[in-house]
Amino acid sequence: MKYLPIIAVLFSFIQCKTIKLEQNPPFKIEKASYHHWNGGQPGVSGTNIEIKLEKNSNINFDSIFFQNKSTAAEISTTANGMIVIGNFNSSKRQRKSLILDSMNMIIEIGQTTKNIDDIQGQYIGLMKFQGSGLKFLRNFYKKTKEESKKTGENPLNPNIDFKKSYMTDFIQGLINAGCKIKAISINNGWLELDNNDDYRIYNKMHEDGKLSEFIELENRN
Repeated sequence: MKYLPIIAVLFSFIQCKTIKLEQNPPFKIEKASYHHWNGGQPGVSGTNIEIKLEKNSNINFDSIFFQNKSTAAEISTTANGMIVIGNFNSSKRQRKSLILDSMNMIIEIGQTTKNIDDIQGQYIGLMKFQGSGLKFLRNFYKKTKEESKKTGENPLNPNIDFKKSYMTDFIQGLINAGCKIKAISINNGWLELDNNDDYRIYNKMHEDGKLSEFIELENRN
């Protein structure tokens, strides 16, 4: 996590035409920080900003600006003050392969492709390993990690550092090493949730009755 030098800027709107810069905003920033994150699949990434105020404020924070970009501000209230949060999503979606054999065993996963026939489903990140499969996984991880240290190259994905490997890289490596991994189909649809922006969008779709276009959720009392 890195800390940000912060200049607090508060604008007052007068008669909807004039913008006045407030030199002494009615709040004090205790600290501000940011960290970059990467999702479990290639192309999914972003930056989270947190600005902690010394005490709660009745100011309505609308947006956070960072590196020439803006996003909606979220507020988290704690016993010791208030935190203003900004989530900047920089994800770049790419078509990724998921090829299965006749027994639903995965042949290829997570490789960039332009052929729609190579996308027989979508990996959602839910996995189960047990028994000898779990032992194989542990040994394979140790082996690839040691190989990366010795050669300076990532045996799972030569384009990125070993520590930044995606789970799909690891699964494909297991398959290439002889591990049999079976895909379990989900027929009810699914939602990809990477950040708070996605959560807000899905809530709005649910309120508008549009979420059922993607998934049918059970009603729980």
